[in-house]
Amino acid sequence: MQRALDQLYLRVNRPGAAAGNDDDVAHRSAVAHCILKHDLVVPKNDGAPAYVPSASDIDEALSARTGLAMLFRHGDANRLPNECKKSLTSFSFVQNGFILPPELSNQVISCVIDPTDVAT
Repeated sequence: MQRALDQLYLRVNRPGAAAGNDDDVAHRSAVAHCILKHDLVVPKNDGAPAYVPSASDIDEALSARTGLAMLFRHGDANRLPNECKKSLTSFSFVQNGFILPPELSNQVISCVIDPTDVAT
């Protein structure tokens, strides 16, 4: 019982960690997505403490991830819910480009580098 209580205290007192979301892949991906966005917006670090995304930033990244999946599926940004459109615009890089979550960007790069069956 004491060990479980100690684990709960660690999880609650840790900055940027939501209770019950430590093992959630989507949550960790959203945190990495927020950090990537922050690193692109603020490229220079003058000894500032490490960036820890807020809960609202993480929720926005989760919504952007959902919107990106819907955009890939339908191909039309007009069919997205307004919440997803708003989140995607906050994670936009250029006029028609989006900052991809780290796991998707690695997948896109491997598709560009690795030879495919189409090329042969």
